[in-house]
Amino acid sequence: MKDRINSVVFHNQPVNMAASSPNLSTLANEQSFDQAAELLKTLAHPLRIRIILLLTKKRSMNVSSLQRRLKVDQTILSYQLIRMRDRGLLDSTRQGKEIYYSLVDSALSEIMKLALYRGVLKEVN
Repeated sequence: MKDRINSVVFHNQPVNMAASSPNLSTLANEQSFDQAAELLKTLAHPLRIRIILLLTKKRSMNVSSLQRRLKVDQTILSYQLIRMRDRGLLDSTRQGKEIYYSLVDSALSEIMKLALYRGVLKEVN
């Protein structure tokens, strides 16, 4: 039963939740709670979730490619990308006239997968 709690299957891929879990007792302080809340607030936007999941698949994408795939206005997309970069979720690299974005930490995609998985479970039940 313990193995079932520590891992879930998402899109036919096992996700081991225990493998990347830090020891929570060493993290438990007000500053870490505030930082976790800020991270979750930053992630709490449908477009940002879509950006993270797309960058999980593609690793790095320029703004034009992201815009085509996400089908959103460039101004809205740029605002969200800059906000995510400024909050430390994305890296940006200029290559000529293009800016490429990538995830700072692959754990972000796992957080999004878990959130989506939980949402699907909630709809099914």
